[in-house]
Amino acid sequence: MDHARLAVQSWYAGVHTATGVPEGTLVSHRVHRVLPDHPGFAPGIAELGPEARMGRDLAQVLDVIADRLAC
Repeated sequence: MDHARLAVQSWYAGVHTATGVPEGTLVSHRVHRVLPDHPGFAPGIAELGPEARMGRDLAQVLDVIADRLAC
């Protein structure tokens, strides 16, 4: 299977992995560490909660990728 990885660092550090599957593309995200001293940490958690915030961040990353690939 083909796959690609994209590292992200904000108030958390993680890696998005996109893997080709018969149905399309499976995108997963693994958080490697949370950076509590990052300026966006407290507002990020307080605003939406960690899971919702990471989901929103993933959607933004996917939008940028789609834009760059013109799809």
